[in-house]
Amino acid sequence: MVLQRLSELEPGERGVIHHVDRPEFVQALIEMGCCIGETVEIAHVAPWNGPIALWGGGRKLALRKEAAAEVWVMRRSAEDLENDPGK
Repeated sequence: MVLQRLSELEPGERGVIHHVDRPEFVQALIEMGCCIGETVEIAHVAPWNGPIALWGGGRKLALRKEAAAEVWVMRRSAEDLENDPGK
């Protein structure tokens, strides 16, 4: 299993949230409708260290780059998602 920071993913890349380094960010994710084990997809990365827009929890969310660097994901390919009924 290879883990990567959410902030390192490019638009269109997907991952499953594995863990979060700072507990306060876990609560923030849950309040936005996203949780550990959720598949997220990067929608847009703003220039100049701006926020990251992602699809997760059935909606489009925005995270500061600093917060996204605290979130660790397992990258998922489109093929993995097609073969996983739990997407």
